[in-house]
Order: sequence, then C-alpha cells, then structure tokens
Amino acid sequence: MAPFGMNGKPVCGKALDRPSGFTLLEMMVALTVMGILVYAFQTPVTQFHRMMVQQQLTSDLTMTVQRFHLLLKNELTQAGYGLEAQLPLSLENGILTLHADLNRDGDINDSRERLSYRFDLSKQALLRKSGNGTYQRFLEGLVDFQFGLWSPPAVPSDTTTSETICLKITSQVLEQTQPEETILCSLTHH
Repeated sequence: MAPFGMNGKPVCGKALDRPSGFTLLEMMVALTVMGILVYAFQTPVTQFHRMMVQQQLTSDLTMTVQRFHLLLKNELTQAGYGLEAQLPLSLENGILTLHADLNRDGDINDSRERLSYRFDLSKQALLRKSGNGTYQRFLEGLVDFQFGLWSPPAVPSDTTTSETICLKITSQVLEQTQPEETILCSLTHH
C-alpha cells in the first residue's frame, strides 16, 4: 500500500527516497555565518566591559586618594596644624613628616610620635611610617604623588607680618589623567 500525500493522492517515486533535514554543507554555512555574527557582536561588548572595569578602577583609586586627603587633614589637625605654634610638619627630600603630640606631653620631638609619608615611584605606592617603624604601603597604583609647601600670594591690604604656610599635595591616578592638586591651609607661622 502506497502512502498518501496531503492532497489525498498516493505519493510515489523518488519523493520518499529523499531524506528530510539539512545537508552538511548547509549546516557548515549556517555555523560559519553564526560564528561571524557572534564575533562581530562580541568585540564591542568586550571593549565596553574593559572600559567599564578601567573606569571603575580609576574611580576606586580616586576615592582612595580623597580618603587619604581626609585622613591627612585629620592627622594634621591632631599634630596642631592651624595653631600658632611650632610648625608640626617637615618636608625634606619628598618625605612629609608630621610631628604629633599624641600622648599630650608637650614634646613633639618624640620620634615615636612621628608620622612620615613618602612616594616610591618604582612601586607606584605612597608609603607611611609611624614612629621608628618601617615604611608600609599605604596607597598603591598611583602614577605620581608629591608633597610641597605653598604660600598664598600676599594681599597688599594685609599689614600683618604673619605668613600662611600651606601643604600642597599633587596626585596623579592614571597616565592619561591630569594631576590633581589639593592645598591644605590654616597654619599661621610668625
């Protein structure tokens, strides 16, 4: 008995001999086209992902530098920065040293009460030392970091003889970014 087709007529001949489905060549062409499309869409997505990761790292490092500025401001305040007294910091060869009277005995020359900061270019890290200890990594991944003393321009109407001394911090997070400057002022020095 011969099979019947959709129109009710018997199907005969070579139509039954032909297998249904795709040939190997058709499958290879389809897979090649799909591979090209996946590659074409994957490249921009990967680049976008890399850009977002780099932007997040930059943002995280920038926030860390800002937290350091706040910490340094707090440590300067504890060291007496802003009071009309002996300058509680020194800057020599790029090393910032804070002379804090942490035990409140009036002696800021006590070496155990010193905090020192220096930037190590080879490690791209800001290092911190407390007292007579060794330097430890404090901030990493910086391109440049510098300390300096800065005096604002004199105002002609100002007849006082005091000179304001400020601490200038220059930091650069990435090669492609501009250095950022922060100036901490409040110390009056006679």
